[in-house]
Amino acid sequence: MITPFLWSGAGKAIVRLSLELKRRGFECAIVSSGRSRGLSDWPEYVREIRKGGIEYRKIDLFDRDSARLWESVEQLTEFLQNQRFDLIHVHAGVPAFAASVSRDRLKARFGLLATFHSWNPRRPAWMNVADVWALNRCDRVVTVSRSYQQELESWGVEPARLETVPLGVDLPERRELKSRRRFRVLSVGRIEPRKDQETLIRAFSIFHRAHPESELCIAGPAGDLGYADRLVAMARRHGWDRCVTFLGKVRDTDAWYRKSDLFVSSSTDEGLGLAVLEAMSHGLPALCTAVNGHVQYAEDRVNARTFEPGDVNGAASLMREMYVDADLRARIGANARVTVARDYAWDRVIGRYVGIYGSMIDHRNPSERT
Repeated sequence: MITPFLWSGAGKAIVRLSLELKRRGFECAIVSSGRSRGLSDWPEYVREIRKGGIEYRKIDLFDRDSARLWESVEQLTEFLQNQRFDLIHVHAGVPAFAASVSRDRLKARFGLLATFHSWNPRRPAWMNVADVWALNRCDRVVTVSRSYQQELESWGVEPARLETVPLGVDLPERRELKSRRRFRVLSVGRIEPRKDQETLIRAFSIFHRAHPESELCIAGPAGDLGYADRLVAMARRHGWDRCVTFLGKVRDTDAWYRKSDLFVSSSTDEGLGLAVLEAMSHGLPALCTAVNGHVQYAEDRVNARTFEPGDVNGAASLMREMYVDADLRARIGANARVTVARDYAWDRVIGRYVGIYGSMIDHRNPSERT
């Protein structure tokens, strides 16, 4: 497995996939940047893979600076030359580029699989063009949602290489419904413009004026320090800090799903939206934006309520609707849990990947294996 970073939902999925594969008899190693440009792997993910007996190697495959990137390609080529891998599984464009160049330089025969999680809509178009070139060098490309499969096709990834395999979610015990002193709205995700917590906070402030017995809890580390500081200052300036709590990075998100009444994601884009699926797995009713990723599974009025990104009044109106109608919350929460159990359980996802791995490895001539 090669990834820019072990962090957030994608990192969580990579760790879980690696541990499950090892349990099924695969030998795995993970290459990640460790630290680059002020960003870093999440320590708990590194501890988890090391505890599971999975090799962990640091090579910077996040920095696109040409000198740094080619130094990393050299390091990766040396690492792959000294190992016996049947398959390389990359998780972004830069790792796809580095692995494909290394394979060419080594004249190796290992299969090259890419899982594409998402890209930030705010990033420059040249990055997308570069990543599409690299993805087209891979033997197969998996997207975590059908909407992103269509997105990659529109950018020029060859359709024959593409298929969709979503991320997996554990199905916890059913959440116990109970009345609480305060109606708690929860959001989980890195604090950054892409997640658009500003729309969430503004919508909640409208809702809270009518229902002062409510509170908003936002869980997640600051992915963009300037943006996070601006949100805190905005909440303080308007007096919303008395009803809005920034929890920071929490260890046990499941505990917060269990003790909340409503989940809201205001993201402007998602690869899949793992936090929404996790909330749904608990039977926690969710509001989410109708964007890439979410539209894979969120059916408005069936297993979720959806609103357009940036629609403050629309989000506030849906919060009010869910607040006043306990039966609606219960029905949507129950349907959400069924959706996760049917389509997103980890065993199902692991089975798909094992099938892909097997087909890619079996198609190679054993005498030519690296």
